[in-house]
Amino acid sequence: MDCPKTKGIEAAVACLPDDALEGILSRLRAKPLFRFNCVSKAWCGLIADRLRCRKFPQNLEGFFIGGRGENFGDFIDLSGRPVPLVDPSFSFLTNSQEIAKIVLLGSCNGLVLFGHRRVSDNYDTLGYIVCNPATEQWVTVPSSGWTPWEDSEDEENQDDVQAERLDTYLIFDPAVSPHFQLVQLLSLDLYDLEEVHTFSSVTGAWRQHEGIHGQAWKQWGSMAMAISVACAFNGMLHMSIHFHDSNLNMIVAVDGEGEPFKTMHWPDDSGRVVFFVGQSQGHLHCMSVHTGDLVQMTQLSIWVLEDYDAEKWVLIEGQCELLPAVWKNEMPLP
Repeated sequence: MDCPKTKGIEAAVACLPDDALEGILSRLRAKPLFRFNCVSKAWCGLIADRLRCRKFPQNLEGFFIGGRGENFGDFIDLSGRPVPLVDPSFSFLTNSQEIAKIVLLGSCNGLVLFGHRRVSDNYDTLGYIVCNPATEQWVTVPSSGWTPWEDSEDEENQDDVQAERLDTYLIFDPAVSPHFQLVQLLSLDLYDLEEVHTFSSVTGAWRQHEGIHGQAWKQWGSMAMAISVACAFNGMLHMSIHFHDSNLNMIVAVDGEGEPFKTMHWPDDSGRVVFFVGQSQGHLHCMSVHTGDLVQMTQLSIWVLEDYDAEKWVLIEGQCELLPAVWKNEMPLP
């Protein structure tokens, strides 16, 4: 298509496709690259978002650590500022008259995910909030339509009631897209992925998927979902899953549609279990502990996936002896 014959540099640069423009600008060094910020708003957005995130390592300004839930943990500020970079109490949310309660669920590349209820809502209409604590900007995500099973009031029938667990994860990669996705997994008795729901900020709507009954998941049979052992990496959710039928531990990459895209065998099957999955410096990292006693951790191993396509895991810290400590499901938020 011919460029419109209009005057001005913005009209000229608007004719270049984003992919081609990104390829050209990505060859520049930092100083000349950022000089092009003033060419147009489109160039400024491209350089500030995608190119900056891909080409230049991000400085760690701080992180949240502690228990997930209503206390939100603590924010560790590494910048040395007299005033913290973010408000660790999230008062810009908790002081809102529209919000009755928020629960911290996770984070991804600077965005934080909360479960929330409005004042007029009940538990069946649990929704979500995705916010940027640095800018205090936030958006709400409606309920997926999932409703919890009612607890049985008959104690004799308590054993017949299946425990269900709902876990929701945030996927956000500013180097790829300014949009985010949510992946919601419903499992029964920690086995068998019953339902998968996904949300895209592009469409603003939820989609329901078949879970383990669908073709993509049922190839492995029964599995135990490793709750809270997941992170977003390469635009996909990576989680540790134990498959009962094959007795294998695997890292499964799930795309934004809730479909398993890639499976990687866990290299250490010597009686260990993965209890943390995260990303650092462009590589996937995993931590495993000895499974002789899940209540007390006595040995810790740290692995890095150096080659994603070849599934080359490297042990960077192994057989660390730890003092016996009671295990708590409290992990730092990236």
